[in-house]
Amino acid sequence: LWFAVLPQVLPSYLSFIIYRFEINIRSATILGIIGAGGIGTPLIFALSVRDWERVGVILLGIILMVILTDFISGKLRERLT
Repeated sequence: LWFAVLPQVLPSYLSFIIYRFEINIRSATILGIIGAGGIGTPLIFALSVRDWERVGVILLGIILMVILTDFISGKLRERLT
């Protein structure tokens, strides 16, 4: 098991874990926007008080975080396979 099965399965499993992490970050943003908590919660609060500068900074932060996570996960998955 340790020397035959695990080395074959581990790269695919780790790739799937990284992919799910990336999806969870995007889902947390959407859930926060609709009011269920998460990364998008500060965005909905800034929108409710019409603090447009803060909304812009939060949106920029979310977009950069998603792009950075996508880039890093792509490089990690490329290395694993």
